[in-house]
Amino acid sequence: MQFEDVDYIDPEWVTRTVLRKRSRQIDDLPDSGERRSYPTGAVRDVTTGKGDMFSMPPDAILRVSKHYERGARKYGRNNYLKGIYVSDFIDSLLRHAYKYLAGWDDEDHLSAIVFNALGAIQMEESLPEMNDVEARIGKRSFGYGGGE
Repeated sequence: MQFEDVDYIDPEWVTRTVLRKRSRQIDDLPDSGERRSYPTGAVRDVTTGKGDMFSMPPDAILRVSKHYERGARKYGRNNYLKGIYVSDFIDSLLRHAYKYLAGWDDEDHLSAIVFNALGAIQMEESLPEMNDVEARIGKRSFGYGGGE
């Protein structure tokens, strides 16, 4: 990930984000201890519990990426990674949801909903101090390395 337009990246944030929740290590490579075998004889670590990236909807992801591109032009690339209150992400998400439901077509409201949901998740994962939603403070984040 490049942070060309971000003035400052907190090294502690990088450590928390990149190194968090590592599984046991073998030769500096994460390893679950389980293997998947291929007809060719090759083996590799199983993917269970790592997410199913292949099933992500490519058209939707590409569409949302345009929202990120527009935001980068307006605010600078990765501006949201500096920290935005979760309540602000949720407020914007709900506003875009209601505009979508009301039939507004002035912008891509579904992509804005996804951006805001992902932003709230990113804050839970990397900057939990930005979670100011009282009902969620201290609750589990369903992080990548833990939970379901």
